[in-house]
Amino acid sequence: MNTHNNYTQRNQIDITSAALLVDWSISTWTGRRTDKKATAELLHQNGARKGVASVNKSIMGNFDELSALTSAKTRFDSALKGATMPWTDNGLRLLPVAQHQEFEHMITGLQQEWEDLLNKFRSAYAFKIGQAQLELGKLFDPDIYPPVDHVISKFKFTYHYMPLANASDFRVQIGHEQAAQIRDQYAAMYDTQLQAAMGDVWQRVHTALTHLIDKLNACDENEKTRLHNSTVETIHSMARLLDACNLTNDPQMTQAANAIRDMMLGVNKDALKLSETLRGDTRKKAESIAKTINNLGLGW
Repeated sequence: MNTHNNYTQRNQIDITSAALLVDWSISTWTGRRTDKKATAELLHQNGARKGVASVNKSIMGNFDELSALTSAKTRFDSALKGATMPWTDNGLRLLPVAQHQEFEHMITGLQQEWEDLLNKFRSAYAFKIGQAQLELGKLFDPDIYPPVDHVISKFKFTYHYMPLANASDFRVQIGHEQAAQIRDQYAAMYDTQLQAAMGDVWQRVHTALTHLIDKLNACDENEKTRLHNSTVETIHSMARLLDACNLTNDPQMTQAANAIRDMMLGVNKDALKLSETLRGDTRKKAESIAKTINNLGLGW
């Protein structure tokens, strides 16, 4: 099967009304600073030239409120990427219009959680500096600790939406030949990115199915193997993902979503754990769907 023809028939597939672009940025303060004295000693001891190495230290020590913000950044990025599709290397992600309301609810909830964590950080900041002063004694240098408002300004969580353009949207005052070349270049990029975005959805589904198959096999081999609710719920969510992300109205994506719904009808963690027959039937269906996805030739 030629998947390129499925997703990238130029001037035939226009997803601009079915999707939009979203971009978010999450930044944190590291709480780290270069120790110039320790750096000089390190370079001297090793006979190294200035600039080839440096010693960095955490000026806040173990700061749980800072760690919580750092962890939240990683967690938020993962959640938001899971709700969108790849588009460009600079961070723009493709968001199906059908997912916009759910995505907006998610990201505003994450922003509120971010603000709550920031408030806890603000409240703890002065106390942590006081702790550092007690621990360091005469080595304490108050000048290396920025004012709390300055530090808070380093933490940012923003996002914005943009329309998705197609090649016909380009209107530039240059020669006809150059304008046509720009439109062709964008159309080629559009085709490539659309193929990658749809391939990303297929890969997520295939990964979830493979994980389920592995868990079912493990249950057959060892009755004590734990089958988590999250594994089963993830499979249910894959059908919804295929529905929402089927921007090209691909019949194979529709068939896969329906096959997953059929496979999971009446299936839950407890039923799978108790019934070897159900595990076998579910595994056989999951393997069939996974094989169909493999046959798409997406080249992962």
